[in-house]
Amino acid sequence: MSSNDYREKNQVALKHLKNSVSSTVEMVNQLRDQLEHTRECLKEMEEAIESVTGKDGRPVETFRKLRTLEIDNRDLADRLGQGKLVLDRLLSKIRFIEGKN
Repeated sequence: MSSNDYREKNQVALKHLKNSVSSTVEMVNQLRDQLEHTRECLKEMEEAIESVTGKDGRPVETFRKLRTLEIDNRDLADRLGQGKLVLDRLLSKIRFIEGKN
């Protein structure tokens, strides 16, 4: 192998190494950006949970209570809807009776 061939192979190898290193550095930078974004999201989530749970940091209990309240609210909304239907029927009957008199 001539020294020219050797230099060319080394240059090709060096070019591949530079490309590999550049790609790796770019990936590391992207990962750092993603990590920073993830940290910001985590901080926002922690702040949101803290605002709901207070300083005691018991999110599971708080979310269970919220879930129970949601179920209770749905139950009350259903009962109100049923009550409205009954009232509508009663009003219709009253109007019908008033119309006969």
